[in-house]
Amino acid sequence: MRLQCAVASSLVVATSLSAPESPKSPAAVVQAGTACAPGSGLGDGACPAVAGSWVDLDGVQPPAGVVLEAEEHKWQTVGWDRPADGALVRPRRVPGRNSPSSRAATVAWLDFHCEESGTCAFLRTAGDAAALLALPDGGLVAGVFAGGGRGGLEVFSRGARSGSKATWSGESRGAVSAVVLLGESTIAVGTLSGSLEVLRLPTSQEGWVQAEIAEVQGGISSMLVVETTLVLGTLSGWVRLYSTEDLTKPPQSSLQASDAVASLLMTSAKVLAAGTWGGAVDLYRTVTVSPLRLGGPFAQLQGTGGAVACLLELPGGSVAAGSHGGFVDIFSAEAARRGGQSYTQLQVAGEVLSMALLPEGGVAVGTLKGTIDLFPRSALEVGGPSRGRLRTRQAVGALLLVRDGAGYAGLAAGTGGQRVELFTIKAVDAATAPRPSVRVGDAVACMIALPGGGLAVGTEGGAIELFNGHDILRGGAPYAYLHAAAAVSALLVLETGELVTGSFQGTADVYPSASLSDLAGASSRHRTLKVGDAVSALVALPGGGLAVGTWGGFVELFRRGETTPHAQLQISNPDFPVALVNSLLILTSGELAVGTGAGTVELFSEQALISGGSALGRMHASGSVHGLAPATPGFFVALTAEGLDLFHEAAGPGGKPLRSITIGGPAAALAPVPHGGLAVAAGPRVHLFNSSSLVGGGGRYAVLTADSPIAALTTLDSGAIAAGTEAGLVEVFATTAGR
Repeated sequence: MRLQCAVASSLVVATSLSAPESPKSPAAVVQAGTACAPGSGLGDGACPAVAGSWVDLDGVQPPAGVVLEAEEHKWQTVGWDRPADGALVRPRRVPGRNSPSSRAATVAWLDFHCEESGTCAFLRTAGDAAALLALPDGGLVAGVFAGGGRGGLEVFSRGARSGSKATWSGESRGAVSAVVLLGESTIAVGTLSGSLEVLRLPTSQEGWVQAEIAEVQGGISSMLVVETTLVLGTLSGWVRLYSTEDLTKPPQSSLQASDAVASLLMTSAKVLAAGTWGGAVDLYRTVTVSPLRLGGPFAQLQGTGGAVACLLELPGGSVAAGSHGGFVDIFSAEAARRGGQSYTQLQVAGEVLSMALLPEGGVAVGTLKGTIDLFPRSALEVGGPSRGRLRTRQAVGALLLVRDGAGYAGLAAGTGGQRVELFTIKAVDAATAPRPSVRVGDAVACMIALPGGGLAVGTEGGAIELFNGHDILRGGAPYAYLHAAAAVSALLVLETGELVTGSFQGTADVYPSASLSDLAGASSRHRTLKVGDAVSALVALPGGGLAVGTWGGFVELFRRGETTPHAQLQISNPDFPVALVNSLLILTSGELAVGTGAGTVELFSEQALISGGSALGRMHASGSVHGLAPATPGFFVALTAEGLDLFHEAAGPGGKPLRSITIGGPAAALAPVPHGGLAVAAGPRVHLFNSSSLVGGGGRYAVLTADSPIAALTTLDSGAIAAGTEAGLVEVFATTAGR
């Protein structure tokens, strides 16, 4: 007997499946998250269970009596009323202006508390729990199978104590594989035999009522709800879409997968991911959300661990895929949108059967061997071991984040021992894992992240070394080299996927694709742009064009596909006849900002980017401008030798910094980090700022330290920061370090 996979978030439950071994069908198959998973991006109507006001804690511990729910980089604060008897902690809503709903979060509340990191409580079930679901009233539903193809549902009331049996139970038409909430009053139940049952939650006048029954050909492995559509994954290899208004009608549409479907996930980018028994994750683009319409599969995610038993979206949009090979493959947000390979893997004790997102952004992973590994958020960015392990008596087929009797986060683990085991989750250590690093052949001059989790590193020796995600995090060698005519000075990936490299020899080479597969051996397949001086900066222009900044104090403008400039922008400064162009940035207004060695930020209109011309005027920085980057909408920062100058775009020509931030050393590089912050390198240190502190006057929230002075920074698709040093080493830091 093998339990199957389930995925759950802190706000909405996902379900799982279990099935007896079968020689003709996948034995371990699935569950999937719902459209209401954190960061789904499908609108308030898709997630009616979320409430509270959103705040950025910046690492500050919440006050006593406040419980947190994580969603991406934000936190949801919820007030809690404590009854006089202290038996339970009950939620009360604390609405805020950013609240997507006025209703309390759907979380199961159970009367237990474990002082130690181990199981101390359980709920009794009549079969092996393969799917778990939180009810709107705080109760818990367990979908079970009892052998011989039989199964059913067991319902535990809010506040159920350890050792309790279900307050209601009922048989299903087969072994339960998935359970989802269709609305405030109905539950959909899918079985391995293909029956789809809809149950109406009890009222004061009546108990549980079976509302509808439909038959789905091929057996149901996983389910999720998107607005008014129920999405089913089947063991026969189909993704079927049903209207939730009447599930007895035929599906609205059916799409074929590459193999038997094992898991489903709707990502925040509105891409439906279907994990398959063959090991691939098929990606389907959303055409409309309500009702849901999908295009055919357009790409795949490729891991290395076998059948993809469960899928989970992580903070920032990356995706975790748990497999029967004993690995959790992590795919970048970019790969989740376009397809690609995982950039790192988490290894666990056995076949992955279930996953749940922890409140601080980490992940709990349940296995066939009965273990639950707890990974901190930093491990999801740069790899690394688990920071804790819980053990159960049997395989962990389903995981669900719950609240215990003291108001703490807990885990409910559906197991093969006819019980749901309960744990109180202690904070998972979020300290940085040992830093991954790779070595290149010379001092690092510049870097840029490649689509799919890779990295291009330009060196002072004139080489561009290309690493894939696994190479970066495991200290591997580059998979390919490109060669420039001189020291590499700038790198850029265009929206078309082309890689542009600039050198001090006055050349800019454009390679046809920045994908990992296409760049290997691409040295002979590029075009060279004719630039009049040493290249110092690159930026993509609206419409697919390219601007190339030079040491000669001018900016060359190229149309898409052309090798000679069609126009030029000249920097005219009476105090500095030749003002070195150090950096380029397209502002939210569409204007081009040019940071110069003369300590100015020159502003060029959108029309000038088409036909050339002079600057509208200039802003004045506190020193020579080495870099430019957006801060928040309407604001940008200029990197100077001493630190950062903050500018308001609306100030226009003549504008001066709103404020300056001293770094405490010669600043050398900067790069945006996830969720709107900035990383700034000075000497061997990386200073991390969030967007609110940049604009509002706060300080840095963390300082990271490399082994030698840093020359270049970039943010990888995983959200981790890569720091290239003068010693020829690229070190990788998790952005959660120091929080």
